[in-house]
Formats: sequence, structure tokens, C-alpha cells
Amino acid sequence: MKKLLLIFVGLCLSAMVQGQYPKVFWETFDLHPFSPRIMFEQAEPDRIVYQEGISRLGAGCVKVTLVPGDFAAHGHRAELKIFNEDALNQEVWYSWSIMVPESYQDTVNFGKQIFSQFHMLPDFDQGEDWGTYDAEPMLVLIYNFNGEDRHIYIHYGLKYENEEPVAQIPVEKGRWYDFTFQLKWSKSDSGFVQAWVNREKVTPFNGEDHKVYGRNMYNYVPPYLKMGLYRAEEVTTTNTIYIDELRIGNTYEEVNILNTGIFNDTISDLRFFPNPVNGFDRSLLYFQIPVNDDLSVRIIDTEGRVHRAKTYPRMKKGHQQINLELNDLTNGIYIVQVGYGQKIKTGKLILLR
Repeated sequence: MKKLLLIFVGLCLSAMVQGQYPKVFWETFDLHPFSPRIMFEQAEPDRIVYQEGISRLGAGCVKVTLVPGDFAAHGHRAELKIFNEDALNQEVWYSWSIMVPESYQDTVNFGKQIFSQFHMLPDFDQGEDWGTYDAEPMLVLIYNFNGEDRHIYIHYGLKYENEEPVAQIPVEKGRWYDFTFQLKWSKSDSGFVQAWVNREKVTPFNGEDHKVYGRNMYNYVPPYLKMGLYRAEEVTTTNTIYIDELRIGNTYEEVNILNTGIFNDTISDLRFFPNPVNGFDRSLLYFQIPVNDDLSVRIIDTEGRVHRAKTYPRMKKGHQQINLELNDLTNGIYIVQVGYGQKIKTGKLILLR
């Protein structure tokens, strides 16, 4: 039975890779653990952590630290990554916030201090692999200090085909910067990027709009986003940056950092930890509720039998967590139903104990 469940989980993960994620995704970084869609590349488990009390919005953010000698995923990096499976030749919007703290130790005119990057993947079906795959990021945010001023440079194009940055953003330490990108991934020159920082367009006007056009894909595999610190080993300082409010959507409004109303009438950000549950008698249910209301939680098996049904009176709006006791449930797949009023949200929970 356990082997069959493991096969099923593998199929679920495969389905995710094929593009089953929702079109609109927010990670506020106000709850820890973060969404299971957020993965880490770090040398030590304390390089990427939840930081309470520092945030662009909400209760907390991500603190990313890189120490000299740190080496992960073939580079000197501490980065979060997310695979969104963007569609070829369709537009997608991203936004996130970055803050460089006062304690950041600058290295004069050292260019390779990357804070964010969109990177391609090998097309394994076509025989490509990481050993033979010669591809660079096609959109990169590079931090630089010239001895007087600090900037984040936005570079766009395959293997930096555009040698000059498409935008340069003056940076002050201790201030949050909201980056927003409208992107169309394409192997032709119809691909483009348009960028905003703090809701101001920063890519140059081309006579019609502020889109910078050009091919931005090497193959047909969707790119993925990485955020954090990635730099050359010659930099010998320990440094930290903060990241908050990652949003992915179909329109500017869906990713606008000032728009808190996308999920204003639904339960959102529903997830479990751990999931699958293996070796534990409980799992934490995380979610966000937009109103103060009575909340119901039900655990149902695949035959429709209700194994748990509990009401939580006057649950406060905002981010919440509930401890799900699972000690008397057998291995299998369960549907967890969370609702208030006429609004219902469901999630899948897998037991492999």
C-alpha cells in the first residue's frame, strides 16, 4: 500500500511539473514553513530563514545570508527558487520586494552580485543536461556599488545579448524596492520584458510602449525564478538581504504589491506541513481567511466518508494555522475541506505512515 501511495505522490508531482499550478500565486512569507512550491538552494539550513518583524507587508519576510565558502547547486549562492511552468508565447506577471539592509558590506565595482534571476532548464527529452547545457539567465538583477552610488541593474537577453542594462535603479540601504515584471517567453523576437520599480516604469520607451523585445528562450522548457544571493567566490564578505511578497499572476493588478484584495472573498494560501505525512500523527494546516467568521474543517476520504468535522467559532481574519490530529487515520489520500459561510476551499492530504 505504501509503495502504491509513493507512486501516486510521484504522479502528483509530475502533474505539477506539467503545469497544474494555479495561475495566481501569492507567497506573503508571513507564515513558516513557506509554500511547498518554494524551494531552497543553500549550503547550510540557516542561510534562508523566516525573519519576523521585518517586512514589506505583514508579519515577516525571508532573510537570505551568504557566507564566504558557501557552495550550493554548483555555485556560491543562497537562493529561493520557484517553478511556475509559464506557457510559451503567453504573457505572465511577477513581482517581489527586496531590501538591502544597512549592514550590507559593499565590494566596490564587483559586478556579479545577483539578487534575482530567471534561468532556463535543460530539455532532458531532447538529450540536454546540465553538463552540456550552455545557457545563461535571460533576466537578471545585479547589485553594484561604484564607491559612491549603489544600483540594481536589470539585464535582459540570451547570454546578456544586450550588454547594457535595460534599466538601472538607484538603491538606498534600508529601503524596500518593489520589482514588477511583465514577461512574454518566446524563442523569437516577439518575446519581451516590461519592468516597474515602486510602480514606476523603468524600461525605456521605444516609441510605442516600455517593452524591451528580443528572444528570451533557448528551448521550449519554461524558465524558473531564483531570488537571493549569488556571487563569485572572490567576494569575501558575509552579507544578508531580505525578500518579501512574491506574486505571480495574469495582470498588473494581480501582482501589484499595494493590492491586498485579490483573495478578498475566499480562503487562500491553503497548505499542509508535512504533506505527505510520514512518521507523524499530525499535520499543520495553514490558510488565510479574509473575514472574522465561524470556520468549519472536515477531513474526508476518497469514498466520501467524513472522519473529522470541527467548527472553530469566530476565527479571526488573516493568516491562521490549525493542528490536524491524524493518529487514528489509516494510510491513504484525504480531502481537507475548509469553509465559512458559502465559501469552501479544499486541499489534498496524503498519509504514508
